[in-house]
Amino acid sequence: MKEEVKAKLHGTLAKIHFSFDMWSGPNQHAYQAVVAHWVDRDGHLHAMLLSLHRFLGSFSGLNQADHLWRTITDYEIAPFVGMFNVDNAMNNDTALVVLAERLRSAGYPSCSPIADQLQCFGHVINLVVNRILWGTDIHTYEGERPPNRADIEELQR
Repeated sequence: MKEEVKAKLHGTLAKIHFSFDMWSGPNQHAYQAVVAHWVDRDGHLHAMLLSLHRFLGSFSGLNQADHLWRTITDYEIAPFVGMFNVDNAMNNDTALVVLAERLRSAGYPSCSPIADQLQCFGHVINLVVNRILWGTDIHTYEGERPPNRADIEELQR
């Protein structure tokens, strides 16, 4: 199946754009997902999960860049790297700086860690709403219990 995905990725006429994110599961294992977004020769938009790596070590930008680089080289898509959609964590900035340097070293100088980064709009909205609701007192937010069905029904009335 991987060879079929590679063929699809290599069939693009434009750049391949990426989104990636980190999280810890309920089992306390960390994961990084890397999703590719591209338009094929027929003009159809595609999005595909390329990797869901178990992530060992810290969530540092360097570790994230290692995982991203492994995915990009594994699918042989370094010449097609476009933009990145990520949340605004500093480790993502670091990951893209390291990745851009690896791409330049491999002969693909087109990646710019600043110009080619799109902030995740949903994440930005979430941060803004939390700031509006809770101000600067994040402990109030963290201490709140999640709403249950009765709370939601009461709000809807």
